[in-house]
Amino acid sequence: MWRKGLAVVVTAVLAFAQDAPIRREGAHWVQVVTGSIAIPPDCRLKVDSRGPVTLRGQATDRVTYTVKKRVRARSEAEARKLLQAANVRATARNGLAVIAFAPRVGPAVSGEMELSSPQDLQSVILGTSGGDLQVYDIQGTVHAETGGGLIQMDRIGSDAVANTGGGEIRFGSIGEGAFAGAPSAKGRKKPPTHESTWKPMSRSAAIGARASIGSTMPRVRLGAEATRSTVSSLTAAA
Repeated sequence: MWRKGLAVVVTAVLAFAQDAPIRREGAHWVQVVTGSIAIPPDCRLKVDSRGPVTLRGQATDRVTYTVKKRVRARSEAEARKLLQAANVRATARNGLAVIAFAPRVGPAVSGEMELSSPQDLQSVILGTSGGDLQVYDIQGTVHAETGGGLIQMDRIGSDAVANTGGGEIRFGSIGEGAFAGAPSAKGRKKPPTHESTWKPMSRSAAIGARASIGSTMPRVRLGAEATRSTVSSLTAAA
């Protein structure tokens, strides 16, 4: 049982995980590392990575992760050395779970991370130096930031904030009632804080635009400039 105020520390940097087999994929050597940690209810989650990240809320009490690490090297021995130095660290303490993939070997190693977590997270912070970020089925607030790439969120039960150094931001159902799939009485969206290609759109125009592209996912098309978008409530049309 998790008790309020009790500090629980779990470290999931396991030796056998770092010794996982490696294989060649085109010009890269690849190693897949998996792990999981148990977390208390209403926990906060922070993810720090180098590469694309996808998070999906599920009916579970654990955070489970899979990281596919990639590196260019002249030999398998060199690749193994670089991949072993790029550890995945997972900790849970005082209501905060942290999953971090921040290689000490510079930009030589990158990774694709996929996670599943409890849906009832209090908040989520996702950060990556570059790559797409995707988040689905989370009840709490979500803050996602990438050095460059797509950010996509859907079925988020509270506020959502997205920052990208260049790419596209797509929001599905965001805010109260979005997670449960209930219709929202109204929605409001704050445009980026500086000039960009984003333009406000009326509800009727947005419905027409979504119908014309055959999707229920509202989209914000961005240029190469850094852009911030905040959503307090936005749901797909009934």
